[in-house]
Amino acid sequence: TAAAGRSTAAAASSDSSRDATGSASSDDERCPGSRGSSTTDGSGADPADPATDCDPADALASEDERSNPSFEVSGATSEDCPRTATEELAILARRFNFTHEAVNETAAALRRLGHDVPKDARTILGTERKAPLEQDGTFIHFGLKKGIEQALQGKAVPQELLLQANIDGLPLYKSSNIGFWPILCRLTNCGESTPFVVSMFCDSGKPPDLSSFLDPFLREIQEVTANGLVYKGSCLTVHLTAVICDAPARSFVKKVKGHTGYHGCERCCQKGRHIEGRMTFPDLEAPKRTDKSFRDQEDPLHHLGDSPFTLLQNDMISLFPLDYMHLVCLGVMRRLLQMWVRGRGSLRTTQKEKLNRRLKSCAKVFPRHFQRKPRGVDEVDRWKATEFRTFLLYVGPVVLRGLLPDHQYEHFLFLHVAIRILASPAHHVEHNAYARDLLRFFVQEYGTVGLYGARYLTYNVHTLSHLAEECLVHGPLDAFSAFPFESFLGKLKPLLRTYSNPLAQVSRRLSEHAGATCFSVAKQVPHTISKGDCYLIRKSPVIVVEVSQSTCEVAPLTNARDFFVVPMKSSALDIFRTDGQDTTVKQLQISDVHGSQQCLLLPSKSGYVAYPLLPYAVTPYLSLACCFWAGQNFLLDIC
Repeated sequence: TAAAGRSTAAAASSDSSRDATGSASSDDERCPGSRGSSTTDGSGADPADPATDCDPADALASEDERSNPSFEVSGATSEDCPRTATEELAILARRFNFTHEAVNETAAALRRLGHDVPKDARTILGTERKAPLEQDGTFIHFGLKKGIEQALQGKAVPQELLLQANIDGLPLYKSSNIGFWPILCRLTNCGESTPFVVSMFCDSGKPPDLSSFLDPFLREIQEVTANGLVYKGSCLTVHLTAVICDAPARSFVKKVKGHTGYHGCERCCQKGRHIEGRMTFPDLEAPKRTDKSFRDQEDPLHHLGDSPFTLLQNDMISLFPLDYMHLVCLGVMRRLLQMWVRGRGSLRTTQKEKLNRRLKSCAKVFPRHFQRKPRGVDEVDRWKATEFRTFLLYVGPVVLRGLLPDHQYEHFLFLHVAIRILASPAHHVEHNAYARDLLRFFVQEYGTVGLYGARYLTYNVHTLSHLAEECLVHGPLDAFSAFPFESFLGKLKPLLRTYSNPLAQVSRRLSEHAGATCFSVAKQVPHTISKGDCYLIRKSPVIVVEVSQSTCEVAPLTNARDFFVVPMKSSALDIFRTDGQDTTVKQLQISDVHGSQQCLLLPSKSGYVAYPLLPYAVTPYLSLACCFWAGQNFLLDIC
């Protein structure tokens, strides 16, 4: 039976092969096309570029987990939840995206082996018979409360639910303008929570009527915010904490000028300047926008109309945080690398070759848990968002040392240190003011003649000066990024089987996955200690040389010292340069090492650089954030 299931699974999965991020491959005959943002972001990224299809939370996934590009439908063991052959087949079909024909054939094989399995795949998978389409078949509303209830199954339920939403476009085909515009939500204080679809529009371009598109979602948000959500006899309070979008989608749902407009900055009231065909925002001291000024439209040239979101009592500025995946990773970091590689005054050919060799050396020692290892800058246009993140937070300062001119390298370190502070759960509040000053200095110097020039002070670069304030409201950067939503979007398109009726197809596939919620027990991936791992033990880097059942032997790394001293000593962030491994060995309890900070050990000139790993999947929270509920102010201090 297992062999038959594996054989059919292989045949079915080959029909919808995908890369490690879940996006459709180029040889997928049933649904060609590549994932990308439906509109051009301030980063200047190609709208069809699949660079945003990967979630950094996947970067520490094991090989077994990464082999499953579809939705997680099972984590419980047979001892936890005894299953029938029908249930096992349904789980396999959902996990590997079996076609109904493949499910029918597998069911027939199981019946020949004596198992009592239904004949029809629709019965096995619980497929809905008719998709509840609205608005001439271009819109469907699955329901917010229904999605929350399904997301809560198998989890410890808090009394207060914190909710994030995401609105973005998803092109479906290379040869057509047809695309999805889904409204996604996810719970952020219930452990690992996969996004779920609340509503979805499907047609050419954006939804023509924004109010009709948002109305069902906003009505449910207003209801659960005012009255709570009754779940298993308990009334739970629900707070919408953030609507996470890229810059074009934010301007669309807020009905404000886009990032190329004169009044396009969402955080300050300044009129941009056109310089050499680019809209720039050089003023760092402009008055800040507030909820009151937004609702009163005190800057009329910033507004294009009344946003439906003003029906909510949330702060219209903080409700739409700046997403660092698009702003920093795909925006500023990508632009910097492109200028260094092929811009005016870029690296020489020999320097680029040396940079590629260094990146390949780092890739050889990268932990196997990382989804993507560094690759050469000659492929920078194909890099994913996680690769830019890895370069900025870990690899960049090591491989660029001695290649960039000193003033450019030190300027890059200002961005590196600031983003590491804001991405750290331990530092994003304590050192927030310092990170803000670093980013403001980075932006100020960015526009000087000695670096890149005033014409490059575009929306993304300017908005860096506002990023630190976002972390005081929403937590560390990964707590309110678009990574989990973009990862989920990459898994939606492979659900399509034919070109016709894409909205009805996705509705049926989602109904099949919703039927698996009783098995949706999150996998607990144990943290294992392996030989060669690097840890910080009492602020000193050590390397694991031997592991037993209850103890492990570690060797100190010699001569640990600062890797850089500008703009601050790297040791303040637990970043150290070392000469190598000491010959002395210490024996430690496994529990002592488990509680220590794991590091990424990168090769450097005559030694190594130890970088503490930042958590990829941070549970988002509000820190002293002012939320409005039922017309009154409530101060949340949730950690």
